Amino acid sequence: NCLCSFDVDRTLTGKQDQWQECDNKEVPGVQDSAYTRRRKNMWLSELGQDIGSTFCKKCYLAIVSAGDASGRNSAERRKLVEILKASGGKVVSEAWSGPSAYANRRDNCAHFRDWQSTLVLGCSDGTKHFGVEGILGYLKSKHGVDIPKNRVYHYDDRPGNVHEFSNTGMNAKQISCRYRDWGIDGGKVGLCGARPGEIQEKATGIRTCPKPVTGCNPGGPLYNAKAKDGHTCGDHIEWLKKQPNLKMTDTEARKKVAEVDEKDHCGGCGPEESDTEESTNTDGHEKPNEEEHDEIVAEGHFERNEGTKLKCSGNLEDDMREFNGPKAASREECQQWCKENPDICGCMLYKDEEKKCWLARKCEKDLWEKSPAYTLYYFVKKDGSTDGGNPNYCQWENTNAYEGFGAENIPAHPNPERKSSDDCQTWCTEVAECDCCVWQPSTNNCWLRKNCDKSKMTSNYNTGYTTYMKLRGDR
Repeated sequence: NCLCSFDVDRTLTGKQDQWQECDNKEVPGVQDSAYTRRRKNMWLSELGQDIGSTFCKKCYLAIVSAGDASGRNSAERRKLVEILKASGGKVVSEAWSGPSAYANRRDNCAHFRDWQSTLVLGCSDGTKHFGVEGILGYLKSKHGVDIPKNRVYHYDDRPGNVHEFSNTGMNAKQISCRYRDWGIDGGKVGLCGARPGEIQEKATGIRTCPKPVTGCNPGGPLYNAKAKDGHTCGDHIEWLKKQPNLKMTDTEARKKVAEVDEKDHCGGCGPEESDTEESTNTDGHEKPNEEEHDEIVAEGHFERNEGTKLKCSGNLEDDMREFNGPKAASREECQQWCKENPDICGCMLYKDEEKKCWLARKCEKDLWEKSPAYTLYYFVKKDGSTDGGNPNYCQWENTNAYEGFGAENIPAHPNPERKSSDDCQTWCTEVAECDCCVWQPSTNNCWLRKNCDKSKMTSNYNTGYTTYMKLRGDR
């Protein structure tokens, strides 16, 4: 037996209306609400159109997504079940489970217990491995199906979700490597979704996309550099992509700008490593890309601080959900997890009694407080540097903060549409007086607040809002 688990947004589906770069298929009349506030049709990725051409057709099939697939009883959910069943794989239930089964409520799936299906929604990013483990337990207890963890394969467009499967015994692979959506989280989200060629039974372990060249990605220095006519390199790339008579992909536009139109000024804007075509067999069919991309492992040592954790009001189990974890593992495995993720790990918190840990980005000593149950391992890299990164945020779901209810409004700042909760937190980080921010995923709205006090966030209008508060010491 085997299990194939798929993310939904930008894995089984692609970005809506992205017809130029993606060979995706529109599904008229089926709405897809992912990453947009407007009603747009669902577009199936190449994999979403043809799961049956992969080895997964002989496996049990599952969905584990952070989103809600357009809500309860939606046409999108029905379409997803339809394409799974059409693949020939084993679909044991058409019901939906998880935190977002009945409402758009994302949560850490380490805390979820009511597993009633192989179709799981609402596992917040970084906790999908708990969702897959819940599915394995459901299959064994309800259907008598015992699947070894080394026969489990999860596919996801976000690298962080793939990394979290490390040390679980399960396999995970990042997909949609060729095209990324640079407008969301700096390319952390896929654009076209998965392709059948990326789904390979032999591709085991933890596999992420090659590291792209960032200098000519949106926001990069070369992307914003001036070409000879006064426009930026990025302007030229985007202009070529928008010409209906040219129908250029991002790769083709970069190549033309870098090698023909603006070679002297934009030569570094050529196709990126992640745009490279997969190799093919002599019969013309896609050949599995068997290369295992090396994970980044930072060198350094840990300074042990017993009886110490980071300052956060309330219960650590709740407060740390926005951090990375918890992971059930030994102390040594947790330290290795930190070293493999130096961009998000300035320290590692370990709870000896329960043998689990969390990673946090910013860990300066003014953020520490005494707590006998925890040990804080402060990571000092080989060059002597520590984290010094962006603030950590505590997260409280279904919690609202505004004037008179635990916070003061910051009215001077406008409230444009935000693309994600990460985007909302980044905005708060950039505004010095911001203590916390409130995110409403159903509308993509974000509000900045100051003088935040969790104990006073007692509004009757909490459902559907998430409050992110900077750790004390970051404020």
